[in-house]
Amino acid sequence: MIKLPFDYQKKLADIKSSANHLTYQAKINQGSFYTPFELVNYVWEFITPFLTKNSVVLDTSAGKGSFFLNRKNNKLLLITADNDKLAVNYLKENFPYLSAVHKNALINPSRKEYEILDKQKLIIIGNPPYNDFTSLKSRKIKENSLNNLVIDPQIKSRDLGISFLRSYYQLKADYVCVLHPLSYLIKETNFNSLKEFKDNYKLLKSLVVDSKKFSDAKGASFPIAISLYKLDNKGMNYEYIRNFSFQLENGKQFLLSSFQFLTDLVNKYPKKTFSDEYLNNLFFSLFGISIQLCEIEHLFKNLTIIASQFIRIN
Repeated sequence: MIKLPFDYQKKLADIKSSANHLTYQAKINQGSFYTPFELVNYVWEFITPFLTKNSVVLDTSAGKGSFFLNRKNNKLLLITADNDKLAVNYLKENFPYLSAVHKNALINPSRKEYEILDKQKLIIIGNPPYNDFTSLKSRKIKENSLNNLVIDPQIKSRDLGISFLRSYYQLKADYVCVLHPLSYLIKETNFNSLKEFKDNYKLLKSLVVDSKKFSDAKGASFPIAISLYKLDNKGMNYEYIRNFSFQLENGKQFLLSSFQFLTDLVNKYPKKTFSDEYLNNLFFSLFGISIQLCEIEHLFKNLTIIASQFIRIN
């Protein structure tokens, strides 16, 4: 276990307690969850080889500044931004070595908004909000919230996190190292939703961790990727992702191309015409699966009744 310095622990406790102004519902809507120290540490380890004098390190969804605790560096320009006014006020009061900006990062994302020159080397870090606006689980919370972000049409996506990634290209960040769901990369439809980001950035490194590392997160766990990207006009395609070596915390690695997926074997939707090969006629249907499970359960009960009667007769 990593031993945190005393001053870090004190500031960390302060950040956690000060986050109580957000209800859990607000956290869901804004995607605002405190990022643990060990994950922040991974991000700084990833970007350190690319830091040079006068580099700009920017977090456009900084919250209470957990990514900048004990990160004072006179050789770097550290900039934070957040749509939460209380969070920005906290940053200004407690992080004198930061430049804190109150801004919705998804409206007019440009270097000028943060007073960053075009010639300056820009590295974006952080844990941007990620939630699906079409999610049935939290749709009511999100629709009724006053905190829903306005998003520029050019970067808008149904998921906030994808909108944030697309905004980084508008800022022409030289490197990007952020946390996001692994599904952004490994699910082809999500990957394609990255649009100009995937067309102009290349994945250099990605460490996959469990979402349960976020102590205030609830629900089923899912894989989160700590991913480092480099600006590259050649971009990347899905085949690049399929053959990319993702890392795990235990030192192991995996490639998507080494797995056999059910979607490669079974059709997602029924075909208009049936094939002579009966396996080609299989398709996904959650409703159909539910019916089959009910039928199996009903059949099992009937068999149990018949068996018990048979025992009594004999």
